[in-house]
Amino acid sequence: MVNLARGITTLGNPVDLVVRNAENSYLIDLPPSLKLVELDTIHPDVITAAPIYLKDARPRAILASKEENSSIAIKARERSRIESRIVIRVPVHLTGRLRQQKNGPLKTWKKWRKSRNILKQADSLIAVSSGVASDISEITGIPLEKIHTIPNPVVTPDMKTLAGKSIEHDWFTPKDKP
Repeated sequence: MVNLARGITTLGNPVDLVVRNAENSYLIDLPPSLKLVELDTIHPDVITAAPIYLKDARPRAILASKEENSSIAIKARERSRIESRIVIRVPVHLTGRLRQQKNGPLKTWKKWRKSRNILKQADSLIAVSSGVASDISEITGIPLEKIHTIPNPVVTPDMKTLAGKSIEHDWFTPKDKP
């Protein structure tokens, strides 16, 4: 999401990167054009903080990733009564993930139904691959043509520089034992 947000800002669009708290290492080197918003500084309860932020910021669109964040975005939009579009990015093959969890049939069905209901409330859906897009279509009944496929932006402008740097970690220092 950070690389995608960086890319959106390079196109001249303002981006607020909204997180619960900024205690994640991937938030260290954000460009100045990206505004970091910590919901914990607004209110300790994210379900209360998110609508407060939305009422104040009134973004044209909300891009959410992962089921929990998408659910929070949908609830926050309802509670704040704003008209922001919600775009949900689906980073995993949901059916495959549910199979791997090896839950009983009832729990699997409940999780599948929850995912389907969240995805159907989005104004737009983004899949990270054509396989994920097909899975979303099967789960929701939304035609494949209405699901956008945007691969993960993993190659960043600073990747070549980072690849040339030395690694400073105990695992990579010469020792007799790992």
